Amino acid sequence: MTPDQKLLVIWGGAIVAIIVVGLSVLTMRAGSLGTTIAQASELHGRYVKLYHPDTPKDGIPVADAVRELSRAKEQQAQMLEKVESAMVPELPRSYLASEVTSASAQVHADHMAIKQRAQSQHMELPATLPYDSGLDPDEAKRRTQLAYLYLYRAVLDQCLDAGVTKVGTISPGKAEIDPTGNYQLLACDFEIDVPYADGQTLLLNLLQAQTKLGIGVQNLSIEQVAENRQHLRLTASLITAAHPDAAASDGERKPAESPIAPPMTAPKPVTRRLGGGS
Repeated sequence: MTPDQKLLVIWGGAIVAIIVVGLSVLTMRAGSLGTTIAQASELHGRYVKLYHPDTPKDGIPVADAVRELSRAKEQQAQMLEKVESAMVPELPRSYLASEVTSASAQVHADHMAIKQRAQSQHMELPATLPYDSGLDPDEAKRRTQLAYLYLYRAVLDQCLDAGVTKVGTISPGKAEIDPTGNYQLLACDFEIDVPYADGQTLLLNLLQAQTKLGIGVQNLSIEQVAENRQHLRLTASLITAAHPDAAASDGERKPAESPIAPPMTAPKPVTRRLGGGS
């Protein structure tokens, strides 16, 4: 074979190899393209179905789409209003007057009413009630303190109605602001001594107060301290509309871990201790 023939054979083999590789690549890409097209078609079908199951292939007129979106927005607004009316009660006007004189007068009036009624029914109260020493000079914090006043006054009224014999502590917590900034969740801890039957009445009263007053029970533990006597530790809660400058009563603003943590409609499972055991 001459040198020219050898060169021709080499070039011919190289060209054949390039053609084979090219065909292989085209074949692979064609298969990949077919798979991609199939996946795209499937996703498009799912999108159309999820977006609007009744949408014709050519879509819907813009005007109809706008009307449908407006109707959905109105329905959402109505549902939000319905939920808020059930879960976020509007506080009485007297608990919304955050001016120093009005707010202080409300605290004084509520504390006097609580102490007089407790004395007449022989229910022991803590030596001092929250805010006996006065309210915060900051108006936003006073708003939160008035909401707490509404919360623990409502719980104490339920205690008096149920025949509770002693309320040991009343401890307002921190106001938690939900991520939207529209609501705040208040929680207040109580320690209560009560005869067994009256304790059951109190828990039923608090459950009913969920609907009437917006008061809920977040946590509850019951300890049997003597025959026919129980020691209750409970956390009562209240959701209110948050003021733009809402803050915790101790000066901290604490965001809630989840939006709208509603008061429970029933107490959590009870833990009991009998005698000295656990």
